Amino acid sequence: MLYLDKVPLNMGLDGILVPGDMPQKKCRIMILGKHTYYETTATFPFKNPKEIKAAVSLDQTAYAPFSTELFFLRIISRKQENTLVNLWFVRPSTIDKIQQASPWIILPETALWSLSDAHKPCLYVISRKDDQLMVHLDGDGAVHSSLSPNDEKITDTFQKSLGAGGQNCPIENIASYQEYYQGLLARLGEISIPDVSPFLGWRVDSKKFNTPFIRITVISIAVWIILYGSIWVGLPYWKQRQLIQENEKLSANLGEVLHKQDQIESIQNEIKKLSKPMETYTPKVPLFNMLYQTLSKHVTITNLRMAGNRVEITGLSPQASEVLSTLSAVKAIDNVQLTAPLRKKRQTGQEIFTLSFLVKPHVFFTPGHSDSNDGNGG
Repeated sequence: MLYLDKVPLNMGLDGILVPGDMPQKKCRIMILGKHTYYETTATFPFKNPKEIKAAVSLDQTAYAPFSTELFFLRIISRKQENTLVNLWFVRPSTIDKIQQASPWIILPETALWSLSDAHKPCLYVISRKDDQLMVHLDGDGAVHSSLSPNDEKITDTFQKSLGAGGQNCPIENIASYQEYYQGLLARLGEISIPDVSPFLGWRVDSKKFNTPFIRITVISIAVWIILYGSIWVGLPYWKQRQLIQENEKLSANLGEVLHKQDQIESIQNEIKKLSKPMETYTPKVPLFNMLYQTLSKHVTITNLRMAGNRVEITGLSPQASEVLSTLSAVKAIDNVQLTAPLRKKRQTGQEIFTLSFLVKPHVFFTPGHSDSNDGNGG
């Protein structure tokens, strides 16, 4: 098993990790470290997983700060017509390394928490060598996580950003990074094949249909056909009849795989006809007014990026945790979290922070109002 983060680590059955190069041969299981992906949750007015995947593919930047060829989706719960899902978007810089290893199963490390049979709300705080990983699991099995320097204040701020459910849940501290990696291996041993089905192969659009998973399937079936053909030559006649029947079944399965592309292209065409744009544009002026009225005058925003209703800001503050807690208390926004480790500016001693949040739909405006109107920042 390969653990891929800043550097690749080979993990044995005893949970001991050994730094090493990328494997030259096929990797069976790859666990992606938090640095290699972006994680979030989203709610869709669909029940069919194919419709949800198509909606994400049409507008990835509405759910992540970047577009990627590889993302994973796991359904958490369904309530009436709405479906809550966990999304993991793999950073483009990581995809070449994944292709090099050609793993059968690709698991984001925080996804292992959501695969447990008994979901108990808990906040896990893992102190590793260079950073601190915080993973919150709610009662439905949804995962929210954040990566930051080791700091108790940041842990408190992250817990507050989770709302009432996060503040009241118990905290489990894992002080040893070696204990953490062994725990990952233990969690992997407890899950079943159906649990990991969302993480088999690639989640891509029709342009990238020829995935390693499909190619492996076709090659494996072809190898089995050749193997059975060789055995058929040397066996008695009564065994030949049995092998011919099995060979016919394999040929039928191979035909199904070869026709998958036509079926998926047909489904994609139907989705394009039925789908509507999923974008929810946030008006800029009311958002700027809300930030101006909410944040302290000592806070400086140096960069602001918007994608749909997701906003990511970078700036300077004497104490970044105050910015996180202040924005977490605003009713108009949700899911406030740090998206990069904190740094300090040498000249002034101020903390350089990068955080993101979601603007709740129709908070700043109602349909028919333009961007120039004043909004209710809440």
